[in-house]
Amino acid sequence: MLPNWHQRIAFDRTFTEGEFRRLSQSVRPETMDRRWYANVDDGWLYIVRSWTDRCMLRLKVRTTAPHQVIETLAYRDKRRYRNADTTEEIYRLNQAIDEIVTAEGR
Repeated sequence: MLPNWHQRIAFDRTFTEGEFRRLSQSVRPETMDRRWYANVDDGWLYIVRSWTDRCMLRLKVRTTAPHQVIETLAYRDKRRYRNADTTEEIYRLNQAIDEIVTAEGR
């Protein structure tokens, strides 16, 4: 799960029913080709880096349609994570979600 060192970031996204289902049913990749997977627990969507099994982001998502992101918490261990640019982080978060949704939709 997400460690104690985290920070709220502004992230606005709404998932379709199909996207939310694919995120909810995501499985840990068996190859290094996929970088991300997701876990859903009690209304929180955990975005996990497959190479390290480290939860990088945690999103509170409305579990009924529309599946809107309500809150986003980002990993912030300064010993391992030096990115302070939330614009870049939001871009990468969208990429990670798109990767998971696309991979799970195959």
